[in-house]
Amino acid sequence: MFKQRQPASSKNGSLVITVEGSQSERNIPGSDVTSWTKLVLDMYPPGTSVRTLTCSFCNVEQPPRAKHCHDCDRCVLQFDHHCVWLGACIGWGNHCRFWWYIFEETALCIWTGILYITYLKANISRAWWKDVIMILLLVTLSFALIFLLLLLIFHSYLILTNQTTYELIRRRRIPYLSLLLDGA
Repeated sequence: MFKQRQPASSKNGSLVITVEGSQSERNIPGSDVTSWTKLVLDMYPPGTSVRTLTCSFCNVEQPPRAKHCHDCDRCVLQFDHHCVWLGACIGWGNHCRFWWYIFEETALCIWTGILYITYLKANISRAWWKDVIMILLLVTLSFALIFLLLLLIFHSYLILTNQTTYELIRRRRIPYLSLLLDGA
């Protein structure tokens, strides 16, 4: 039952990182460095200690800000959250696209609300029950718009402060963030 630890690796090569004091030595076997390897190297700034946490599910050494997603069954770099509407993890590669998705949904909601209001103003001399249906749809759309605006503002704040949802919510339980909070 002894699990073997593996270094963070990609399909084309492995990555070995050793950090001593204020100097960092980066040793990348092979001549071709993949973009994934570059991303992992960038997560270890010079002078910082290497986090030696091995994922118990994937059995790989996780770089900082990585987390295993139980829904996707894989480790995600800079894990933000698992989006049930998109059916994917939001993390390093798609957080910007997720923000644009929320922005587009908000813009679509505003545009639909403007069309509803224009329709109600133009056809005021119709049967009253059609107006009630439109007003109920407009109220539902208003709740969706409020939710989307709050979500857009929240994720804009996270992007501007270089945080993830997971780090903001669990900051006291994450070892590298709890040390920062204790020192402040």
